[in-house]
Amino acid sequence: MREDKLYYQDPYLVAFDSTVIECIPKGNLYTVILEKTAFYPEGGGQSYDIGYIDNAKVLEVHTVDGKVVHTTDTSLTPGEKCHGVINWERRFSHMQHHTAEHIVSGIIHKLYGADNIGFHLGTEFVTMDYNVNLNDSDIEKIELLSNEAVYKNLPVKIDYYDSVPPISYRSKIEIEGEIRIVTVEDYDVCACCGTQTKTTGEIGTIKIIDFHKYKGGTRLYMLCGDKAIKDYQLKQNNIKSISALLSVKPESSFTAVQNLLEEKNSLKQEISRLKMSLHRLKAEAIESSSKVILFMEDYSMEDLIKFGGIIKEKAPLIALFSGKDDEGYKYCVYSEDNDIKALASKINSALNGKGGGREFISGNMNSLKKDIEEFFESL
Repeated sequence: MREDKLYYQDPYLVAFDSTVIECIPKGNLYTVILEKTAFYPEGGGQSYDIGYIDNAKVLEVHTVDGKVVHTTDTSLTPGEKCHGVINWERRFSHMQHHTAEHIVSGIIHKLYGADNIGFHLGTEFVTMDYNVNLNDSDIEKIELLSNEAVYKNLPVKIDYYDSVPPISYRSKIEIEGEIRIVTVEDYDVCACCGTQTKTTGEIGTIKIIDFHKYKGGTRLYMLCGDKAIKDYQLKQNNIKSISALLSVKPESSFTAVQNLLEEKNSLKQEISRLKMSLHRLKAEAIESSSKVILFMEDYSMEDLIKFGGIIKEKAPLIALFSGKDDEGYKYCVYSEDNDIKALASKINSALNGKGGGREFISGNMNSLKKDIEEFFESL
C-alpha cells in the first residue's frame, strides 16, 4: 500500500496536511500533484472526491501515469505546505454504496453464478450490470439477503498481496502488481481499489430501486444510507398525497388508481362515440360541391382526420383547419384529383407548413386564415 495514498491508510480521514509538488495551468483551471493526498481519484467504478486544498476548490481527481492529479479552480505554489479537506458526505456515501455493491454482487454470484460486468457509482444512484436475467422475485430475495448482511454488522476486511493470493476471489480484470482484496465474510471476496466502510452496519440500508434487461443480462439501480431513506420519504409522500386526493388509505392507492384509469378509458370511449355522432350530424349539413374548405373551432388533429374521412365523398377536395392566426393551424386535406405527395409539397411551400401522408395530408402551418383560404380557393 503506497504511503502517499492516504485514502487507503484511513478512508475516514477528512483533513490532512501535505506539500504541493506540481501545479500546472490547464485553461482556466489547474492540475495539482501533492506529496500525499486523501482525495480518492476516479477508478473502479467509483467517482472521485471533491473538497478543498487551502482555498483552492478541488473539482475532479484522476490517476495519470500512476500519480493522483487534482483539478482545482485556483493555483497553488509548488514547494509550499498545504491543507486538504475532503467532502465527507460525498466520500461516506461512496463508501456505503461501494461496500453495498460488494454484498449484492457476492450474493448474486453465489445464488446465480453471475458476474458483475459493470459498476458505476454516480451522484444520483449506483448502477450494477450482471450477466444473468433476474426477475422481481429474484430482486426481492437479493435485497432481503443484502440487508441481512447489513444487520449483522460484519467487519469489512482489506488485505494487500504482492502477487496472486492463494484464495478464490472475484475480479473483473486481470491485475498486475499489488492486489487489494476486500472481504465480507460469508458474502464476498473481491479485488477492489475503492474505499469501503469498516463494517456492513454503516451502510444503513440497501435498496434496489429499479432494474431492467441490459445487454443480455440485468442492470440494477441501487441506493444506500441517507439516499435510500430520502428516496423512501419522497415516494411515501407521493403515495400519501395520491391517497389523499383519491380519499383512500395509502395501501389502497394502487387499486384506486387502477379504477380511475378504467373509468377514464370508459369516458374516453364515450367521448369518442359522442364526437363521431357530432361529426355525422355536421356532415349531413354539408352539401356536395367541387371543394369544401372549413375552419373548425378547437378541433384536435384526430378530430380533423376523422371528420375529413366522414365527408371526403362530399367533394374532390376537402380542406379542414383548426387554430388561430397568431398560433398557427393544424390541417387535414383529402384530395381525389391531386397527387397527394405533390400537393403536400405545394401546400407546405406556399403556407409555411409541415406535413404529409399517403391517403390524406395532415400537418401544421403558420399562415393567416385569409391566405389559407385564397390558396385553396385557387386550386
